[in-house]
Amino acid sequence: MARHVANGGVPHDDFGKHIIKMSEQIAQLNSFSRYASNKDQLNNSVGDIIEKSRLKLENMRNYVKNLSKQTHYTKAKESFQPTTIDELDDETRNSLREKFTLKHLDDKVESALPLIHSIMKEYDDKEGEMSPPVDQSAMVQSFLANPEKKEKDGDEVVGNIITVKMFKSRLSKENQQAAVLLTYSKGLDRYYGLLEIAEKYGVFKKVSTRYELPDGRKVFGKEINNNPEQYYTKEILEQLEIAVNKEYRYGQL
Repeated sequence: MARHVANGGVPHDDFGKHIIKMSEQIAQLNSFSRYASNKDQLNNSVGDIIEKSRLKLENMRNYVKNLSKQTHYTKAKESFQPTTIDELDDETRNSLREKFTLKHLDDKVESALPLIHSIMKEYDDKEGEMSPPVDQSAMVQSFLANPEKKEKDGDEVVGNIITVKMFKSRLSKENQQAAVLLTYSKGLDRYYGLLEIAEKYGVFKKVSTRYELPDGRKVFGKEINNNPEQYYTKEILEQLEIAVNKEYRYGQL
């Protein structure tokens, strides 16, 4: 709210009300999450509700937290569209209640049922894919409970580096690992990790602190990573595809 007021907003305008409502919904989902942690109170069919509610809770937390940053605030306000959560009819409310083994639900959980129903509907409308409240960064962060590394631009965290492990596959070598970079602004970085592969398979040759390219130029690794489109030409990418197949796939492709 402080960022909103600093930009000339007030708590009772549309976006101010939106921020307040989001905070209230976070509190509702927090109460539901604590209630749901007691497994004896739930039957087997409520697991999907718990999972999706927790994911939505993390998205909302990240959304509100990011509003303190001017760039996130500006983008969120520009894309903001007022929404409402409909009251539940008796049939829908009773259907949700039946997923709990207790006859009388906690009042805080009871009041959260319309929000929970809205979350489940949001999943169904996206055929099982959860939409984050605002931008891509919220969705990325929600899936990274314990990221191994963070990508930074100066002091600002701009992404996460995640290790992906293949446990079993008909085509890929088992137990192989690869690091991928997910940036909050652009998503998956298609060039991340290629420099190491290029060196390992002789596409680039390491000479002291620089890399020698096929055309004889010597360039620092940071320069290649900062301008990948300039250095990963079509011909080099074709060589790298062969190298990646050797690194991760069975047989000679």
